[in-house]
Amino acid sequence: MTKASKTTESKGNYLRSPTSLRKARSEKGLSQALVAKELDVALSTFGGIERGDIPVNKDRADKISKMVGKAAKNLFKSHKSDKTKLVAV
Repeated sequence: MTKASKTTESKGNYLRSPTSLRKARSEKGLSQALVAKELDVALSTFGGIERGDIPVNKDRADKISKMVGKAAKNLFKSHKSDKTKLVAV
């Protein structure tokens, strides 16, 4: 299956979809490096958040959503094994 044809992929204990977070960030003209700096995380960590590989708490999801100008509910969903964490969709 090619990367472009993926709709959902099992990744650990949650599902990952092609991310709308990356699109929203790009539309705002924000680099991964800038968002990572604002979140005080490593660039690789933010890359994992954006891919849906690294879950975030509600506060961080809210901060990211404000930065990109989209509602958190449109960018994140509940982590299957830990409902207090969210993953990018």
